[in-house]
Amino acid sequence: MAYTGAIQLAYNSRQYSHRTPGNEKCASCTATTSRRHHTKILKLSKLIRVVAYCRRFINNCRHSKVKQTTTLSTQDNDQALTCCVKMVQQISYTQEMKGLMEQQEVASTSPIKTLHPFIDQEGLLRVGRLQQYTLPYQAMHKMILHSNHHFIK
Repeated sequence: MAYTGAIQLAYNSRQYSHRTPGNEKCASCTATTSRRHHTKILKLSKLIRVVAYCRRFINNCRHSKVKQTTTLSTQDNDQALTCCVKMVQQISYTQEMKGLMEQQEVASTSPIKTLHPFIDQEGLLRVGRLQQYTLPYQAMHKMILHSNHHFIK
């Protein structure tokens, strides 16, 4: 199946469902763009909406009786952001995440060792060194992203 617009969705049965390092089942959808449309999704908000609609499309394909057709909710956008951050973290910190999933410490040579990283309930790699402060969870345990990855530039 393919959509021949600014964004083309490619369906591959091997990519449709796979397991993450935490052994949780996760759906994936590959979005490709042509060069002339590439600048249209450079902004993070647009990327999040594209991923949210891809996730909705996959959900609607799986559950043919209950289709979501309303506008995207804040929860949809939050889940899409989480999905993007997970992919970026898995690319940038593969060994660290694998070790933490196996209840091991991060290697002493890792650049994020001093941050005392941990994996939260959503599967995100977060900073763990600020535990004694009385800050909200999101402020105390920031998501860890590699500074050279184009996702944050």
